[in-house]
Amino acid sequence: MQHAPSSAPPLTKHDTLIPIGVGGSAAVYGIDEATVLKRYYDEFDESIAVERLAYDRLGTHCNIVQRLGEPDEKSFLLERGEPLSLLIRARGARCAKPAESVDVDQRLIWIRDAAEGLRHIHSKGLVHADVACTNMVSVQGRVKIIDFGGCSIDGSEAITGYNWYNKRSLVSPNIESDIFAFGCAVYEILTGKPPHHRLEDVAERGELVRRLYAEKQFPEVDGLPLRELMLACWHGSLGSMDEVIRYLEEPLVKPAVCSESTENGFQPFEMD
Repeated sequence: MQHAPSSAPPLTKHDTLIPIGVGGSAAVYGIDEATVLKRYYDEFDESIAVERLAYDRLGTHCNIVQRLGEPDEKSFLLERGEPLSLLIRARGARCAKPAESVDVDQRLIWIRDAAEGLRHIHSKGLVHADVACTNMVSVQGRVKIIDFGGCSIDGSEAITGYNWYNKRSLVSPNIESDIFAFGCAVYEILTGKPPHHRLEDVAERGELVRRLYAEKQFPEVDGLPLRELMLACWHGSLGSMDEVIRYLEEPLVKPAVCSESTENGFQPFEMD
């Protein structure tokens, strides 16, 4: 069996690791400060092949979390980052300062990073289908997009969908719905709360929010930076992430410095 790059840390058996996140189809385990293991429960889960192909397509990009290896047929070794959803809210005991002290310039940089990541995703024939702050992490100060197991590739049916607060309709995810959800992520990064957050505890929140969006009732954005960008995302006025990036090409938003993307050169390796 061939091994992963020398930069990949050795792994112990997954059942000795501490889970740091648990989802419906996979769990994430902390390996060290720089690395996590994402392990699917079912080795026959179709999301595994989707995620593998997505990483193959995406290669190495500064705003996409890096795949470091595949210990076995149902696991991915990935870069570890701090969840953006924590950074934009109360940052917790592990963080140095409260969310209120994160200035607007920093939030705008996060938004630009996320936009560059999503543009790269779309350029490779993928629709993420779950664009949200919960699927973004900060790695050494740079925002990267994660979680590709449910995406659409070359027009295939997406396995997952958006959250209750950023799903405009029940139509299958596409580039337009990704851009709509990106507008919701911009709002959340700037305010620290998701759109229509007051409905979070309402049982029929998903249906109510879709009805509000259908009636063009969007969150109040007066006084916020990037107001026009959010409204354009929500009204379907933007046809690509290139157009989104043009909104962000203002002196206020510093572009990320990112080298040319390359294909990942890892080799699968065996767990001890």
